[in-house]
Amino acid sequence: MKQLRKERTIVILTIIPSIIAVGVFVYGFIAWSIRVALSDWIGIRPDYTFAGLKNFISLFKSARFLIDIYNNIFFTILFLTICVGGGLFLAILLDQFIKGEGIFRTVYLFPLAI
Repeated sequence: MKQLRKERTIVILTIIPSIIAVGVFVYGFIAWSIRVALSDWIGIRPDYTFAGLKNFISLFKSARFLIDIYNNIFFTILFLTICVGGGLFLAILLDQFIKGEGIFRTVYLFPLAI
């Protein structure tokens, strides 16, 4: 029973620093971002007066933001299509029996081994 309690204490003491680090560096910064997003902070001098959703309303009414969202979606779809298509093409090449297959596999797979 004493051994089990000692092991449990060691496990808890080992996990506590990770929990604190996640709490500060993940949830702490999320809370800070929400605080800043809901305030009137503009520029260098911090102004923490509560603005509510005014910042988000003006953001979504901005034509530039809507163009940025469109560009982000477009390039995400383009990038994913090229990456998945290219990866599928290379996987098919590795699976097929083609001339020079050994050289191709070596050139393609050697960097993965390093």
